[in-house]
Amino acid sequence: MKKWLIVLGVVLLILGVAAIVHPDINYSKKEEVLKVGPVQANVEREDTFHVPAGVSVLLLVAGLGLVVIGAQVKK
Repeated sequence: MKKWLIVLGVVLLILGVAAIVHPDINYSKKEEVLKVGPVQANVEREDTFHVPAGVSVLLLVAGLGLVVIGAQVKK
């Protein structure tokens, strides 16, 4: 159990740092806008997802807490 807490804590720390450094995530999705018989028209839209600063800080604090608790837990 000790290893899993530390590993999960490090993963959360990495995600928190990545969210602080790059808070906007761009992605694209393909949508069908018209379909008439065998003919169809698709459009590819790009959207942006913003990670709030509070979520980034929460990830950092949770990750740090799990690393500290994992280091203190006895087998």
